[in-house]
Amino acid sequence: MDVNGTPFWQIASEAGFGFGRDPDKAPANLVGDRRLGVVRLAGEQASPVFAEDETFSRQMAMQPSTVFDEEGSFAWWDGPSKAVLASGFMPGSALLSLAPDDPVGVSQPTDMAFDRDILFVARNDGVLIHDLRGRWPDARAEHADFDAHLLAPIGGGAMLLVDRSRGSLAILRGTPRRPRGYDFQDEEAFGPVGPDPQSPSIVTLPRLSISAPLEAVAVAGRADGRAAILCWDPSNEAVLLLWDGRTLARSQPLEGLRFPYSLAWDGGDAIAVLASDGPAHASRAISYDLAELFAEADKAVPNGRVYPLRQPFGAGFCNALADLPNYVSGEPDRLGLQRLRAVSRATFARSGSLSLGPYDSQRFDCVWHRLHAELCLRGSAGLRIWALASNTTQRPALPSADNPRGWSPHLFGLPSEGAAPAGSWSHLQSEIAGDTGLSDCPRQPGRAGHFEVLLQASARQVRRLEGRYLHLHVEFVGDGQHSPELFALRVYGHRFAYRDKYLPELYRETAAGSDATDSGQATPADFLDRFLGIFEAELTAIEGRVADGWRVTDPLAAPDFALPWLAQWVGVDPAGEVSPQRLRQRLACAAPLARLNGTLGGLLAQLEIESGGRLLRGGSLDERGAIPQPGQFALVHAGGKAARALVLTARDPSAGAGSQVLVGGGVTSGRIAVVEGFRLRRTFATILGADLTLHEDPLTLGMTRSGNSLVGDTLILGEEHNDALLALFRDDLPKSLAERAAVERFFEKLAFRTLVLVRGEGDGAPAELARLSAAARKAAPAHVELIISPSNSSFIAGINALVGIDSWLAAPVHPGRVRVGESEIGGGDRIEGEGQLDPRADGPAPYPPKARADGPEEVLSDSAFVLSALRSSAATGRVIDRYIWTWN
Repeated sequence: MDVNGTPFWQIASEAGFGFGRDPDKAPANLVGDRRLGVVRLAGEQASPVFAEDETFSRQMAMQPSTVFDEEGSFAWWDGPSKAVLASGFMPGSALLSLAPDDPVGVSQPTDMAFDRDILFVARNDGVLIHDLRGRWPDARAEHADFDAHLLAPIGGGAMLLVDRSRGSLAILRGTPRRPRGYDFQDEEAFGPVGPDPQSPSIVTLPRLSISAPLEAVAVAGRADGRAAILCWDPSNEAVLLLWDGRTLARSQPLEGLRFPYSLAWDGGDAIAVLASDGPAHASRAISYDLAELFAEADKAVPNGRVYPLRQPFGAGFCNALADLPNYVSGEPDRLGLQRLRAVSRATFARSGSLSLGPYDSQRFDCVWHRLHAELCLRGSAGLRIWALASNTTQRPALPSADNPRGWSPHLFGLPSEGAAPAGSWSHLQSEIAGDTGLSDCPRQPGRAGHFEVLLQASARQVRRLEGRYLHLHVEFVGDGQHSPELFALRVYGHRFAYRDKYLPELYRETAAGSDATDSGQATPADFLDRFLGIFEAELTAIEGRVADGWRVTDPLAAPDFALPWLAQWVGVDPAGEVSPQRLRQRLACAAPLARLNGTLGGLLAQLEIESGGRLLRGGSLDERGAIPQPGQFALVHAGGKAARALVLTARDPSAGAGSQVLVGGGVTSGRIAVVEGFRLRRTFATILGADLTLHEDPLTLGMTRSGNSLVGDTLILGEEHNDALLALFRDDLPKSLAERAAVERFFEKLAFRTLVLVRGEGDGAPAELARLSAAARKAAPAHVELIISPSNSSFIAGINALVGIDSWLAAPVHPGRVRVGESEIGGGDRIEGEGQLDPRADGPAPYPPKARADGPEEVLSDSAFVLSALRSSAATGRVIDRYIWTWN
C-alpha cells in the first residue's frame, strides 16, 4: 500500500509468474531463472537431426572417459595396448602404470576421472586410486553391495559413483595413508580404531536410485557438489538426472536425442551432450540450459548456441572438474586437448507469453491505477502487457494483434501501436520508498531498471480500466538474438485520482454506459484525469519518501549513501570504511557499544563487527539460567540452530524485549581470541597443574581440572610438585620483600596488557589483520597495551597447547603449495609436485608453441579487417603446418 492508501499486488519469482502451477496458464516459450529471479524467452534451436546409431553410441558409452589436468596433460584408455596412455606435454604418448587388481580381473576400466592430482579408475566393480605424485601406492576401494561403473568428481576430493546394474548411487571419500616406518601400537593407549582414519571408503545412498527402465550411461560433476547423470529411456528421448547432494530431479526429455553418450557442464547453468551421427561422432555438441531442462514443457529444446567439434577422439568429454567442457581431438598419433567453444550466440524464441491473475480488488468496478515493471531490454526486444478488468472471475479469451477481444495493450521497449500507452523509465529504483528493487541489471535510461505506466483502455473514449478483477497477459517479443528480461510486476488498484479528489465536480467524467466504452477520441475529462496522473505519480513517490523518512535514521534500512551522514549523528567515524554492510552494523550497535566503551566487552564487540558479525534484536531469555550481562557470551537459538553470541543488551529477563546480540563474527566463532594479561597468571599455574573450569577464559573455555599438564615435549608436573617456581607465585608461602616486589611488578606488567590472537588463512589475511588491528586499537582504552598477533595454530589455543589436539571446529585447512616470496618456513606450505597426467612433464621441457594473434582492437560493424598469426612460433624441433582460428 502506498502513501495514498492504494493497495498493490506484486508478481515475482518463478511461482509468481506461473511456472509449475496452472497447466492451462503455463508460460509458453519462456524460462524462469530461479537463481536470478528473472523470466526470459526460451532458447530456440531446431531439434537435432542426427542419424543416431545405437550400436556406435553404446560402444562409446561403454568406453571409459578421457581425463585431463590443469596443466593441459590428458590421458585415455588405449584398447589395442590395453593400457592407459597420457600425452599433452610432448608429442607422442607415455604409459601410465597402474597396479593390477587383486584378484586380477578385466583390464579395461568402465570409467575414469581426475581430481586433485589423483586418477580414479572404475574397474572390476571397484575404484582404483592412483596418485600421480607417488604419495602412496595404488589403492582400491570397493563395497560388497555396490558395483562402481561410472564416477565423477564433485569437489572436496569426493567422487559420485553410479552402479549401472542396480541403478544405485554412492559417494567415495578419503585417500590412502602415506607409507610410514614401523608404527608402535600401544593397546592400552587411546587412539583411532583403524590405523588410517581417512582411508578410502564407499558410502551408498540408499534413498536415491535410478528407477527402471532408465539406463545410466555417463555422469558429470561440479566443484559445488552437484552432478548430472545422462540416462537412456528405451521408450523416449534421453533424460538427465540432476543430483544436488540430497535429491535426484528428472529433466524433460532431450528433444531429438535418444542415444547421447557423453555430457559435461557448460558453465554453471547449462549442460552439453555428445551424440552420434551415423557410426561416428556428430559434428557439433548440443547444449541445454538448466532452466529449460526443468521447465514446465513436454520436451527440453537446445539453447541455440552452436558448438562445433574438431575431430573428437575417444568416448567424449573429459571427466574432470572444469568450468567449460574439454575433449581430446586429433588422430591417435597426433592428439591435443580442445575446449568446447561456441561460434554463435544463443538464439531465442521470437515470442513467448504468460497469463496472470485474476487479481481481486475486493471492490466492484474498481478503477485499476498503475503498472510498475522491473525490466531489462536488449536489442529490439520488448514487452507487450495486455490488461482486462471485469467484475467476474471468468477467464477471458486471450488477445491477439488483429483481435484484442477487449484487452488493452501497454508497451515496453516496442514501437508505438496507435494510442497504446508506453511505459516510461523511472529514475527511481522502485516506487516503494527505501526499496532497491529486484532487478540485478545495471540501470540504463529507457532500457533497464524500473518502468511504470498508467493502466488504461486506449481504444475507448473513457479509458479507465474498471472491474473488480484484473487479468494480465504478458507477451515477450524478441529479435532472435535478444530477449526481454522480466524481474517483477506490481499492479496498483483503487486509483487515487487528483481530478476526483481535489477538483470541483464539473471536471469529473459525465460519459457513462456505451458512450464511455465506445471507440473514439478520449473525452476532455478523461484526458484531464490522465494528465494529472503524470504529476500524481511523481508527487506520490515524493510523499512516500517523506513519510518513510524515518528509514534514513535506521542503519539497517538507510541507503548506502546516507550511512556517512548518519554516522556523524552517533559519533562513528566512517573514514576508511569500504564495506557498507560493516558500517551498517557499527551504526546499529552504536548505542550499546557506547555503554561498553573502554571494557573488554566493548573490544570484543568491535572485533566481532569488524570480522563479519551481525546484530540480532529481540528474542526471549531462558529464565532458568543466569542472565548474561553485556559483553558476555551466551548461547542463542534461531531457525532451529544454536550459535554462540556476544550479548550487547539484555533488558527484560522475563520476555527478552530489547535484547541485542552479535553473531557470526570472528569472536563468537572462535577465530579471534582476546586474552587479558592477568589470565597469563593462570598459564603459569596451568603449567604446573591448576583448576581450568573458568568458562570466561578464552584460552580454555571451561576445560576440566588437569593434574597432568604438559610442559615442552617431555616434562610433566602435577599439583603435588611444589618446586621453587611454584613457591614464587604462591601467596600462602613466605617470601622475601625482594621476591614479593618482583612478583608484584611482574603481575602489574601483565595487568594492563591484552593479547588479540587472530586466526586467518588465504591471500586476504594480512589485510584483514591490519584492519582488525586498527579497529582494536580504537576500541581499547589508552592505558591498555594491545598486542595483535596472527595465530597459525587452531583454537581453542589453550587446549591445543595443553593436549596437542586440533580443537578448531571447522573444515580442516589443507597445506598449500610453497610460493616464492610469500611462504614462510614453518608456515604450513609444502614443496609439492604438479601431479600431471603426462609423466614426461618431470623431465627437461622443450619450448612450447606460442600462438600470437595480431589485429585491430575495435572494428566498425560490417567493416572488413585482417587478423595475422605470423608472429606465432612452433615448438622445439617442429614447424607450423597450419593455423586454426577459434572464437572465444
